[in-house]
Amino acid sequence: MPGERTGGASPAKPGRAGWFRAAAFLPGALCSGGILWAVCKALGITPGALAEAARGADRALLSLALAYSVLHHVFLGADKQNRVFTALGLFPGFWGVLRARLGSGPLRAFLPVDAGELVAALFYWRAQDIPVETAVGAVVYDRGLNLLGSLFWLGAGLLTLGGGNALPPGAGWMLAGMGYAVFFALPQPPRALLALARRLGPRAGKRAENALGPFLVLGARQKLLLLAYGVVFQARPLLVAWMLFAATGIPVPPDSFVAGVSLALLAGHAPTPAGTGPREAAFVLIFAGAAPAPVLLATGLALTLTVHVVPMAVGAPWTPWLLRRMAEGKRGD
Repeated sequence: MPGERTGGASPAKPGRAGWFRAAAFLPGALCSGGILWAVCKALGITPGALAEAARGADRALLSLALAYSVLHHVFLGADKQNRVFTALGLFPGFWGVLRARLGSGPLRAFLPVDAGELVAALFYWRAQDIPVETAVGAVVYDRGLNLLGSLFWLGAGLLTLGGGNALPPGAGWMLAGMGYAVFFALPQPPRALLALARRLGPRAGKRAENALGPFLVLGARQKLLLLAYGVVFQARPLLVAWMLFAATGIPVPPDSFVAGVSLALLAGHAPTPAGTGPREAAFVLIFAGAAPAPVLLATGLALTLTVHVVPMAVGAPWTPWLLRRMAEGKRGD
């Protein structure tokens, strides 16, 4: 069952964990810097031109976009994840999920390939006494809601492209997403995985049952409501991008805005810190011609800071508490 503890190894020592985080961060950071340097070199963007483009932005709109993004990300994100736990009969509580989300935010921002998400799962295991496989399954399911929400908006944007004559750019993302959506919504594929795991032995079967809990035990109505929440939650980057376009004076292209921003955001899932580098390169390429290159790059960097880096970094004061609780295990607050 999803709530049964099966145990596991203790977390790594703090010193060793610090070296691990540094080793995981450095290659991605070098990759980010290399991509941004290549974009600037190819388009002739100088630091002075980039700074001038940033200075020309409407600071009131930038502040509004940042405040909205932080509040939406922190509070709605915690509420959505808490609803996943509640649907599974687990009750870390909204404030518990909120603190875990805040504390793991800086790690999620700077570790590649969303590896920081696993920190939150380990926190629920160590500090909340939730089985590690169950915690990982719940966090992965919550991330899946975000992915499907992003694919929904990408699909909505792609409907305005291509003219119905051919598959528009980015349709491959939708085709891949359809397979994931089938696994996400229907119980048969995860049941087949569970049956395979049980053939490996009772222990493997129990771990698979815990990890696949959200896919197996949630009803169709619960899944539909959570999927709708994921769509609403993933509207945030689009609303923020619209405000950033207005702040930097880029005309919003009505036929390609949603699809273009969605594709740039998906490029940000590359294994670099906060997706920096691939996201900006995709943004500049997709919207080439809509504004001067320095303005586009400044807007792409603002999108990364506003949607990803700052909303996750605001939880830094809670990170030491989170790591301490993970080291101590389940204790009273």
